[in-house]
Amino acid sequence: MDRISTHSVGIAGLGTMGMPIATRLVESGIEVHGYDVQPERLGLLSGVGGRPVEHPGRFPAECKVF
Repeated sequence: MDRISTHSVGIAGLGTMGMPIATRLVESGIEVHGYDVQPERLGLLSGVGGRPVEHPGRFPAECKVF
């Protein structure tokens, strides 16, 4: 399996699976950009050190999106 070759990832969906993944990636030192249809989930991401985006088309170009 290939390892992530960047330090910036985007996660679309910060629910039951996405938020724990995003949190662990942030804790590992990876820059995480995240999107969810529920605005409160974006607040949770911001609270753990992630960077919310307001639309899935707004992930930075260098992100690997999952």
